[in-house]
Amino acid sequence: MKKLSKIIGLCFIVLMTVITAISGVVIFGNKTSDNIVPEIKKEIDWQELGVYFASVEEETGASTAPRTMKGGAVYVGPGVEFNVRAGTFSNHEAVYGGAFYVDRDATLNIYAGTIKSNGAMYGGAIYVAEGGTLNLYGGEIIYNNAQEGPAIYVEANSTVKVGENIGDLGAFLDKNGYADFGEFQMKYYVDGALTKVVEQKSASFRNDLTPLTYEECNGWFTDSEMTTSVEDGDTLQYTGNSTYVMQTLDQSLKTINLYTSRATIENLDFTESGENVLVSVKSGVSAEKIVLPKEYNNKRVSGFSSNAFKNANITSVALPSDVKAIPESAFSGSTITKINLSENITTIGDLAFNNCTNLTSIVIPTSVIKIGKSAFSGCTSLTNVTFVKTDNWYVATKATPTTGLYLTLTDVAENATMLTNTYSARYWFNGEITPEEPPKITFTEI
Repeated sequence: MKKLSKIIGLCFIVLMTVITAISGVVIFGNKTSDNIVPEIKKEIDWQELGVYFASVEEETGASTAPRTMKGGAVYVGPGVEFNVRAGTFSNHEAVYGGAFYVDRDATLNIYAGTIKSNGAMYGGAIYVAEGGTLNLYGGEIIYNNAQEGPAIYVEANSTVKVGENIGDLGAFLDKNGYADFGEFQMKYYVDGALTKVVEQKSASFRNDLTPLTYEECNGWFTDSEMTTSVEDGDTLQYTGNSTYVMQTLDQSLKTINLYTSRATIENLDFTESGENVLVSVKSGVSAEKIVLPKEYNNKRVSGFSSNAFKNANITSVALPSDVKAIPESAFSGSTITKINLSENITTIGDLAFNNCTNLTSIVIPTSVIKIGKSAFSGCTSLTNVTFVKTDNWYVATKATPTTGLYLTLTDVAENATMLTNTYSARYWFNGEITPEEPPKITFTEI
């Protein structure tokens, strides 16, 4: 029996020696590897035997690894923590993870080294499977290529941390776990909180990369007040520079900030009309904030009906960009204190904010060309009204005027007085007055 045990033990040692010679790295579960060893080309796939391995090269090495399914350089198996502190991983190929594949319950820590010129279908440099963990503390990830995720592809329910002090951001990924290190850094804010950061090669707005769908928010805006909206494909202007996500790379990114609010679907009723949707607040709702979604059942929310929020116990309202008008008596008698009107609003209807006694300030954007009769009458707390466009405003007694009185609208307090009191019972227009044509005189020959 002892002789048989020795023979089995000797065979195992020989087997392990052969595996090590073939693979370069042999990692069993619940092990930690800190070693970077010279590459010896792999010819046999031992994954079915529960052995996790890959070919790894030194910084001075040069070779091309065979195309594998998972991890062209290193496959980090379940229960394994693999640390990279030096070396270059280049010219490897795989279907998933050109250089590294991090499996469920596995951890890859990168402190230094270079991962470059690798290729894959998904994750040119690194692929992190569901439940895997990737910690990026340093090093370079450059010149990698893939159909999806040229740098990194991360599945849902995984963890990615970038830098010692950044923490777990769900890091720079879209809904499908797609990360693309590029020239622009898109920062997405939801209700004022930074929710997601994505690196892009272009400054084009992509709705498929945002953290919320149009049914979950009121759309995306380039300002925190949510007045200037963006649509899919729009080219955006960057607002400044930010540090590249890989701290050791000397690269600066052009930052673009985008803002939204999470929709409060539970407080709203929806009426579908053809391709459009109208919204109103549910009866008896008391809410600090009401946010209309940009879409409902894949249809654009285009507005709300008269009296939609009349006498409602609400504090603030955020509107989607497809709403073009505030209809008659929409917020009349409500407890609203704040509403941001986007640059797409063109008209404010009669009595729209009548008797909104808690409303203290409002900004009238340049897009507004008509304010209805008594739209702000009874707004006793309204002391600050800003007209973004101050010229060509006039008041008239008729809804289709031929004469009017032009106003000077540069003082916010005086504006409020005129809108709520002095000229509250008149119609407000922006533009040129069209004079009434004089009656035609017909001469009859006698």
